[in-house]
Amino acid sequence: MTNSKKIYIKAYTRINLGDDLFIHILCSRYPNVTFYLKAHKNFTDIFKDIKNLIIQDDFTNIKFDANVYIGGSIFIESAPTSCDRVLDLKDEIIKENIPTFIIGANFGPYKTEKYFNTVKNEIIKNVKSITFRDKYSYNLFKDLPNVHYAPDTVFTLNTSNFKKINTNEIGISLIHHLERENLKQNYEKYLNIISNFAKHYINKGFNIRLFSFC
Repeated sequence: MTNSKKIYIKAYTRINLGDDLFIHILCSRYPNVTFYLKAHKNFTDIFKDIKNLIIQDDFTNIKFDANVYIGGSIFIESAPTSCDRVLDLKDEIIKENIPTFIIGANFGPYKTEKYFNTVKNEIIKNVKSITFRDKYSYNLFKDLPNVHYAPDTVFTLNTSNFKKINTNEIGISLIHHLERENLKQNYEKYLNIISNFAKHYINKGFNIRLFSFC
Protein backbone atom coordinates (compact mmCIF):
# COMPACT_ATOMS: atom_id res chain seq x y z
CA MET A 1 0.00 0.00 0.00
CA THR A 2 3.04 2.26 -0.13
CA ASN A 3 2.05 3.78 -3.46
CA SER A 4 -1.62 4.26 -2.68
CA LYS A 5 -3.30 7.52 -1.84
CA LYS A 6 -3.15 8.48 1.83
CA ILE A 7 -6.41 9.79 3.27
CA TYR A 8 -6.84 11.03 6.82
CA ILE A 9 -10.24 10.31 8.38
CA LYS A 10 -11.52 12.64 11.06
CA ALA A 11 -14.36 11.01 12.97
CA TYR A 12 -15.87 10.39 16.37
CA THR A 13 -14.33 7.05 17.37
CA ARG A 14 -15.75 6.26 20.79
CA ILE A 15 -18.17 3.52 19.71
CA ASN A 16 -20.65 5.50 17.65
CA LEU A 17 -22.48 3.09 15.36
CA GLY A 18 -23.05 5.64 12.61
CA ASP A 19 -19.41 6.75 12.40
CA ASP A 20 -18.16 3.16 12.75
CA LEU A 21 -20.33 2.06 9.83
CA PHE A 22 -19.22 5.02 7.74
CA ILE A 23 -15.55 4.17 8.29
CA HIS A 24 -16.28 0.58 7.27
CA ILE A 25 -18.13 1.72 4.13
CA LEU A 26 -15.44 4.23 3.13
CA CYS A 27 -12.55 1.80 3.50
CA SER A 28 -14.45 -1.00 1.74
CA ARG A 29 -15.39 1.21 -1.18
CA TYR A 30 -11.80 2.26 -1.83
CA PRO A 31 -9.63 -0.81 -1.08
CA ASN A 32 -6.60 0.63 -2.88
CA VAL A 33 -6.50 3.72 -0.67
CA THR A 34 -4.69 3.76 2.66
CA PHE A 35 -6.79 5.43 5.32
CA TYR A 36 -5.44 6.81 8.59
CA LEU A 37 -7.42 7.35 11.77
CA LYS A 38 -6.80 8.52 15.33
CA ALA A 39 -8.60 6.46 17.95
CA HIS A 40 -8.06 5.64 21.60
CA LYS A 41 -6.75 2.13 22.15
CA ASN A 42 -9.92 1.20 24.06
CA PHE A 43 -11.99 1.73 20.92
CA THR A 44 -9.92 0.14 18.15
CA ASP A 45 -11.13 -3.48 18.18
CA ILE A 46 -14.14 -2.57 16.06
CA PHE A 47 -11.76 -1.66 13.19
CA LYS A 48 -9.31 -4.57 13.44
CA ASP A 49 -10.57 -6.34 10.29
CA ILE A 50 -10.22 -3.30 8.02
CA LYS A 51 -6.98 -4.05 6.16
CA ASN A 52 -6.45 -0.65 4.53
CA LEU A 53 -6.96 1.35 7.75
CA ILE A 54 -4.00 2.43 9.89
CA ILE A 55 -4.71 3.62 13.43
CA GLN A 56 -2.01 5.53 15.27
CA ASP A 57 -1.52 8.58 17.51
CA ASP A 58 0.97 10.69 15.56
CA PHE A 59 0.72 11.63 11.88
CA THR A 60 3.09 14.61 11.87
CA ASN A 61 5.47 13.08 9.33
CA ILE A 62 2.81 11.89 6.90
CA LYS A 63 1.79 13.94 3.88
CA PHE A 64 -1.87 13.22 3.20
CA ASP A 65 -3.55 13.54 -0.17
CA ALA A 66 -6.86 14.57 1.42
CA ASN A 67 -8.79 14.88 4.67
CA VAL A 68 -12.23 13.32 4.98
CA TYR A 69 -14.38 14.46 7.85
CA ILE A 70 -17.31 12.21 8.66
CA GLY A 71 -20.09 14.57 9.55
CA GLY A 72 -23.32 13.93 11.34
CA SER A 73 -24.60 16.57 13.73
CA ILE A 74 -21.38 18.57 13.85
CA PHE A 75 -22.83 22.07 13.42
CA ILE A 76 -25.07 22.63 16.45
CA GLU A 77 -25.23 25.97 18.22
CA SER A 78 -25.64 24.70 21.77
CA ALA A 79 -23.73 27.29 23.82
CA PRO A 80 -22.21 30.79 23.62
CA THR A 81 -18.88 29.12 22.87
CA SER A 82 -20.20 27.34 19.75
CA CYS A 83 -18.46 29.78 17.40
CA ASP A 84 -15.15 29.10 19.14
CA ARG A 85 -15.72 25.38 18.63
CA VAL A 86 -16.21 26.02 14.92
CA LEU A 87 -12.82 27.72 14.76
CA ASP A 88 -11.25 24.82 16.64
CA LEU A 89 -12.81 22.43 14.13
CA LYS A 90 -11.41 24.52 11.28
CA ASP A 91 -7.91 24.18 12.72
CA GLU A 92 -8.39 20.42 13.05
CA ILE A 93 -9.62 19.56 9.58
CA ILE A 94 -8.50 22.28 7.18
CA LYS A 95 -4.81 22.00 6.43
CA GLU A 96 -2.84 24.06 3.97
CA ASN A 97 -2.68 22.58 0.46
CA ILE A 98 -4.65 19.47 1.50
CA PRO A 99 -8.21 19.22 0.15
CA THR A 100 -10.83 18.58 2.82
CA PHE A 101 -14.12 16.80 2.23
CA ILE A 102 -17.01 16.79 4.72
CA ILE A 103 -19.50 13.99 4.09
CA GLY A 104 -22.83 13.21 5.70
CA ALA A 105 -23.26 16.36 7.80
CA ASN A 106 -26.32 18.35 8.78
CA PHE A 107 -26.58 21.92 10.03
CA GLY A 108 -28.36 23.10 13.16
CA PRO A 109 -30.27 23.68 15.17
CA TYR A 110 -28.84 27.17 15.37
CA LYS A 111 -29.93 30.37 17.10
CA THR A 112 -27.91 33.26 15.74
CA GLU A 113 -26.78 34.65 12.42
CA LYS A 114 -23.28 34.92 13.91
CA TYR A 115 -23.07 31.16 14.23
CA PHE A 116 -24.52 30.60 10.75
CA ASN A 117 -22.02 33.01 9.19
CA THR A 118 -19.10 31.57 11.17
CA VAL A 119 -19.80 28.06 9.88
CA LYS A 120 -20.35 29.33 6.34
CA ASN A 121 -17.31 31.59 6.13
CA GLU A 122 -14.80 29.67 8.24
CA ILE A 123 -15.64 26.05 7.36
CA ILE A 124 -17.87 25.59 4.34
CA LYS A 125 -16.17 28.15 2.09
CA ASN A 126 -12.77 26.63 2.88
CA VAL A 127 -13.41 22.95 2.18
CA LYS A 128 -13.13 21.27 -1.19
CA SER A 129 -16.60 19.79 -0.86
CA ILE A 130 -19.31 19.32 1.73
CA THR A 131 -22.22 16.93 1.27
CA PHE A 132 -25.24 17.44 3.49
CA ARG A 133 -27.49 14.49 4.31
CA ASP A 134 -30.70 16.56 4.55
CA LYS A 135 -32.27 19.05 2.18
CA TYR A 136 -32.88 21.64 4.89
CA SER A 137 -29.14 22.02 5.49
CA TYR A 138 -28.36 21.88 1.78
CA ASN A 139 -30.85 24.65 0.99
CA LEU A 140 -29.22 26.95 3.55
CA PHE A 141 -25.88 26.86 1.73
CA LYS A 142 -26.72 25.80 -1.83
CA ASP A 143 -25.55 29.16 -3.18
CA LEU A 144 -21.99 27.91 -2.69
CA PRO A 145 -20.61 25.75 -5.54
CA ASN A 146 -18.93 23.20 -3.25
CA VAL A 147 -22.15 22.34 -1.38
CA HIS A 148 -23.97 19.12 -2.31
CA TYR A 149 -26.83 16.94 -1.12
CA ALA A 150 -26.98 13.15 -0.80
CA PRO A 151 -28.82 10.78 1.56
CA ASP A 152 -26.91 9.54 4.59
CA THR A 153 -23.94 7.44 3.43
CA VAL A 154 -24.71 4.69 5.95
CA PHE A 155 -27.82 3.89 3.90
CA THR A 156 -25.49 2.59 1.17
CA LEU A 157 -24.18 -0.18 3.42
CA ASN A 158 -24.22 -3.53 1.59
CA THR A 159 -26.03 -5.95 3.90
CA SER A 160 -26.32 -8.85 1.45
CA ASN A 161 -23.61 -10.86 3.22
CA PHE A 162 -24.79 -10.16 6.74
CA LYS A 163 -25.65 -13.15 8.88
CA LYS A 164 -29.37 -13.34 9.50
CA ILE A 165 -30.36 -14.07 13.07
CA ASN A 166 -33.33 -16.37 13.47
CA THR A 167 -34.01 -15.53 17.11
CA ASN A 168 -36.36 -12.77 18.15
CA GLU A 169 -34.27 -9.67 18.83
CA ILE A 170 -35.02 -6.03 19.52
CA GLY A 171 -32.48 -3.26 19.03
CA ILE A 172 -32.63 -0.16 21.22
CA SER A 173 -30.77 3.01 20.24
CA LEU A 174 -29.67 4.90 23.35
CA ILE A 175 -28.79 8.55 23.95
CA HIS A 176 -26.82 10.25 26.71
CA HIS A 177 -27.79 13.53 28.35
CA LEU A 178 -24.33 15.09 28.19
CA GLU A 179 -24.49 18.58 26.63
CA ARG A 180 -28.27 18.23 26.32
CA GLU A 181 -29.55 20.56 29.02
CA ASN A 182 -33.18 20.06 28.04
CA LEU A 183 -32.91 16.31 28.68
CA LYS A 184 -31.20 16.27 32.06
CA GLN A 185 -34.33 16.78 34.13
CA ASN A 186 -36.05 13.79 32.52
CA TYR A 187 -33.02 11.54 32.14
CA GLU A 188 -33.79 9.20 35.06
CA LYS A 189 -37.33 8.82 33.75
CA TYR A 190 -35.91 8.03 30.31
CA LEU A 191 -33.61 5.34 31.73
CA ASN A 192 -36.49 3.76 33.66
CA ILE A 193 -38.64 3.63 30.53
CA ILE A 194 -35.83 1.97 28.55
CA SER A 195 -35.15 -0.48 31.38
CA ASN A 196 -38.82 -1.44 31.78
CA PHE A 197 -39.20 -1.83 28.01
CA ALA A 198 -36.18 -4.16 27.87
CA LYS A 199 -37.35 -6.23 30.85
CA HIS A 200 -40.84 -6.56 29.36
CA TYR A 201 -39.54 -8.09 26.15
CA ILE A 202 -36.88 -10.18 27.85
CA ASN A 203 -39.69 -11.79 29.82
CA LYS A 204 -41.40 -12.54 26.51
CA GLY A 205 -38.30 -14.38 25.26
CA PHE A 206 -36.68 -11.64 23.21
CA ASN A 207 -32.98 -10.81 23.15
CA ILE A 208 -32.14 -7.13 23.59
CA ARG A 209 -29.24 -5.40 21.84
CA LEU A 210 -28.22 -1.86 22.84
CA PHE A 211 -26.37 0.50 20.51
CA SER A 212 -25.66 4.19 20.22
CA PHE A 213 -25.42 6.80 17.49
CA CYS A 214 -24.10 9.43 19.89
